[in-house]
Amino acid sequence: MVFIPVPTPPPPSPRAHELAASLAQEIEEFGRRFPDTNPTDIRQALHLVARQTRAAPVPAFAVSLGLGLVLLVAAVGFMLFRNAGSEGGPPPIMIMLVVGLLVMGLLAVVVRRK
Repeated sequence: MVFIPVPTPPPPSPRAHELAASLAQEIEEFGRRFPDTNPTDIRQALHLVARQTRAAPVPAFAVSLGLGLVLLVAAVGFMLFRNAGSEGGPPPIMIMLVVGLLVMGLLAVVVRRK
């Protein structure tokens, strides 16, 4: 089994709690001024703010996932190389199918996180 390390974020600081309370108060006031505001609007606005204020993107998840896939592909390649002369190995088309599915999964995760 392949282990992909995913770092846990540090706990929020007191300043982050203060900012969260301020944002919640602002959203509440906005909701009072515009009663037709729905949760989707709020979620999209927070997403836009997060994208605009991000100082440096943190690709830790994508890097960890990519490293895990590279190691998995290397292990499959090593097994193919080791069993190149034997009759009992899996057919190459199956290996290519598994690798293709892994790459498509990686692309789906990266696209979804953007």
